[in-house]
Amino acid sequence: MSANIKKTRALSQIEEKLLKTEEGTLRYQTLEAAKNFKKSWIEFGQFLYAVSRDKQYREWGYLSFEAYCKGELGIKKETAGKLLRSYYFLEYHEPEYIHPQNLARLAPGKIPPYEAVNTLRLAKENSRVSEEDYALLRKDVLEDQADPREVKKKFRYILKSSQTDDEADDAEDKKNLFLKKLQNALKILSENREFSRLIRREIIVKADELRAEIEKELSL
Repeated sequence: MSANIKKTRALSQIEEKLLKTEEGTLRYQTLEAAKNFKKSWIEFGQFLYAVSRDKQYREWGYLSFEAYCKGELGIKKETAGKLLRSYYFLEYHEPEYIHPQNLARLAPGKIPPYEAVNTLRLAKENSRVSEEDYALLRKDVLEDQADPREVKKKFRYILKSSQTDDEADDAEDKKNLFLKKLQNALKILSENREFSRLIRREIIVKADELRAEIEKELSL
């Protein structure tokens, strides 16, 4: 969010709210962490967890945690969810890693991306991931700060490798069936004139593009 030199609208709104909020309060600390969360997402996740757990956002005029994240912090529900789950995972499984003294020794670039930690969490919860595979994935994430895309790719490979041939075939069949159903639904959306008049043109264009991508996937 704050990694770009050019300020985003969300960042400008956060800075305006910081000026109007009492320093040292949980609300102020959370806003400040949101401003810097790209380089210190663990701290941000910690504050988000406290706000969510105690429903503090209600005292600040928000009816839901989702509304608070969107209206005050400028982050989507999905991003907030990943941050919360990733932070809680580290707090529960890796308390020493996020100890303040340890974090203080880590340079911003040495903090693992929250997307990679979220994938590590999923691996920990999956019974098909062996202890050996998890240990390797943990090293990639927490020690080597691997790119989230590479971590996810390795996680998928681990899952695929653990499947029997019958399970792999069954999963492939289910995937193709789902894609064909989605392809047919998009075709109806694009070709039905009644629907087309009710839906914005750019949505129809995107639907056609998605149909083309699905066709490529089915042809592989």
